Amino acid sequence: MDDCASVLDQHWYRTLDATAGFRAYMGARGARRFWHGYYNIKSIDHYTGAPLAIGIYSASKNEHTCYPDLFERLQRNIGGNPESIVADKGFSIEAVFAHNTNNGVASVIPWRKGKGRLQRQDFDTHDRHGIPRCKHCGAECEFIRFRVEKGGPRLWFRCLNQANRTPAACARIQSITCKTDYRLLLPLWRTEPIYHELASSHSQYERVHRHWRERYLVAGDNLATRPKRRGIGCQELRAQAALLAEWLRISWREGWLGSARRNKKSPARYASFGVTGSRGLKKFRIKAGLRVPYGQQAALLGLGEATPPSRRVAAPPGDPPDYGGVPF
Repeated sequence: MDDCASVLDQHWYRTLDATAGFRAYMGARGARRFWHGYYNIKSIDHYTGAPLAIGIYSASKNEHTCYPDLFERLQRNIGGNPESIVADKGFSIEAVFAHNTNNGVASVIPWRKGKGRLQRQDFDTHDRHGIPRCKHCGAECEFIRFRVEKGGPRLWFRCLNQANRTPAACARIQSITCKTDYRLLLPLWRTEPIYHELASSHSQYERVHRHWRERYLVAGDNLATRPKRRGIGCQELRAQAALLAEWLRISWREGWLGSARRNKKSPARYASFGVTGSRGLKKFRIKAGLRVPYGQQAALLGLGEATPPSRRVAAPPGDPPDYGGVPF
């Protein structure tokens, strides 16, 4: 195999494996991490805790650029699209949100600061948590449905503010295209308990990487567990063979191979995490003023301020303003 060289942070590195890459993480607090090799990205099943698809990629690529290929492998292995994807901040990129939403998949991914948007912002069309605002009075809305149409994915919702001073149009179903803001307008809303339940489950699957290094010597992180052959092909072959062995073992254990043996256990759920997270978010929304109408229409009707809460100057100490007893 031909050798190659690369430069990283003004340092030159030379390798005999032209398919491998270089990656360095420079933490803000002085943390340093560097490796030469590959990414081993797994899509893990929420029910069994086992990988459904695996992809091996050069470490020189940005992690989120590998996502479309991994998603295609996942589609092929399960015969369709998953209902939701839970990921870490490495995939908190607008392109990933757009890819999932256009395929009808809910994204449960933490917020990641971008160059143009350091913090979540409230807009007239939707707030910082992706909850659409009523076009007629500026109040928050409730979810009705989500669908991917020819023109793109779209959300349907209904205004929650049914006070006497609101227009009659508030009772009608409204819609907004997810293209307005792919990172915030999601098929699964952040106020739902299931969203927080899924988000809290992500950390428990990090152990799968360690299990696979111990069981199948996949993605070895030291000389004792690394394959002795060079090239990404060897890494891919080992990973896909391990995936086959893993699911043969699971199918035998669960009684899915035609035997009389069946697993009578029901899947475990941690609903308390979802309820607690949902309640905490609702309390935060009350303190942040997101339960009160805002925007130009709200100001015209005397229901709230025209400026979104995230763009206001901090209010002086004292009692909050009275907006006519709006039930929020």
